[in-house]
Amino acid sequence: MAKVQIVFAMTIDGYFPDDDRLMEWIREDRNGFLLWKQHGTFSIAPDYPMVDLICFKDTTSSDSIFQAIISEREDTEILRRLSVYHLPDEIVIYMLPVISGHGIRISDFLDSCSWNLHSSKSFRNGICRLIYRKTLQ
Repeated sequence: MAKVQIVFAMTIDGYFPDDDRLMEWIREDRNGFLLWKQHGTFSIAPDYPMVDLICFKDTTSSDSIFQAIISEREDTEILRRLSVYHLPDEIVIYMLPVISGHGIRISDFLDSCSWNLHSSKSFRNGICRLIYRKTLQ
């Protein structure tokens, strides 16, 4: 069975960043979204049918990765759609060192389940990358 991975950024208080300046490093640096684009086998587009994804996930090899990179405000809908069907196996969070207080709250889109911290890395600009894997139940 393939893995579904979601990569996104959020502020300390859990909001998707409204300020493009905050997202610039994550979008353009080799340690940001560019790093993950190299690892994904299949990219999940905003209009990708979830029923098809469920079928493909179950029949695709375990070393395959279906990946959604949430780089724009409009992409947060992908996060919601994947969570409704409990599809994410791994989430990669770029935690931005700011408190926003407004915007799209990322946690509203995530389903309730347990996650284990797989790895973390902090960068000189204060951004932290956290990789969580779903806890098997």
